[in-house]
Amino acid sequence: MRARLIAVGAAIAIIGAGVIIAVTLPNGSPQDTHDGLVSLPQIHPGLSSWVQLNVTPTDRGSVSFRWTSTQTAAVEWYATTSYYANSTWNWKIVGGPLKSWANNTSGQWTITGVVDAVYTISIRDTSNHTLNFTTEFEEDISNSGALLPTLPMAVSVAGGALLVGMGGIAIYLGLFLPSGVYDPDDGEPSAEFEDAESEVSEEPPHGHSSRPPPW
Repeated sequence: MRARLIAVGAAIAIIGAGVIIAVTLPNGSPQDTHDGLVSLPQIHPGLSSWVQLNVTPTDRGSVSFRWTSTQTAAVEWYATTSYYANSTWNWKIVGGPLKSWANNTSGQWTITGVVDAVYTISIRDTSNHTLNFTTEFEEDISNSGALLPTLPMAVSVAGGALLVGMGGIAIYLGLFLPSGVYDPDDGEPSAEFEDAESEVSEEPPHGHSSRPPPW
């Protein structure tokens, strides 16, 4: 077992895993929480009322809405945008209802992801009695940093995976590579081999020559 090779492989694998975790998990901190409450008393039968609910806009968050009514009501939730006209800011409903209840006394729903700044609620009394309407919300805003775009994230993950693979190979070799393949001198022949080679070179050659001496 080669302890040094195992240690280097483990270090490389840890670095690769750290790269993958760093780019795939948001660098976040705890969420901020906001809540609010709006009440509309004395809504008369057959009439519609409108109320705006202001929340904190965010690209990454969630908001839960709850409403109650003392009588049955038709309730619709709309996204709202602002525009400037006649020297004042105005609000305009965007698209159809995000959520609706036809004839209820309570309801609840949650938006996750992009949260608009303002929502408009339509309340129509469907009973024969005056009703009181109350709505509240609780919002969680994520402080986490956004993830990397797709291409940089893919490249980073691939690089991290390559490092993990290299580290795994090094650990495998450190565990299973046979010892004694090379000596500690980085592959140079051992001293015993050098001594044996010198002894062979100093031994006089053997053989017989038929040529007479040169005299």
